[in-house]
Amino acid sequence: MVQEHLQESKPSQTDHFSYKVRFFLALKTRDMCQVKTLVEKDPGLIHAQTERGVASEAYYLPFGSTARHWASATGDEPLLTFLLSCGADMNVKDPWGTTPLHLSASTAWAGCSMERESPSTDYRG
Repeated sequence: MVQEHLQESKPSQTDHFSYKVRFFLALKTRDMCQVKTLVEKDPGLIHAQTERGVASEAYYLPFGSTARHWASATGDEPLLTFLLSCGADMNVKDPWGTTPLHLSASTAWAGCSMERESPSTDYRG
């Protein structure tokens, strides 16, 4: 009975919001096991964008950033490889027109995304 009431009272009738929050926390802590588990449950997370800025000890990404932006900015090759294997587009832009490729090039991680490029990658932005 309590479980039913909680289910009816939650802000979203799907688990997407809670998965999205846990997904971005897992990215931040580099918890690949959790990232993979969440993507298996909700494949749309590959395309999820932040609704607020995301920061770690050394990085800040503005709202509208994706997991691909995070992986490229932080040089997280295992994450980037996983995202690309799931069909992630490296040409996706944040609200300011920055792509993951731009981030990896500007943060000295150019080898990270350049070596893992997809056939449709366009380096011109």
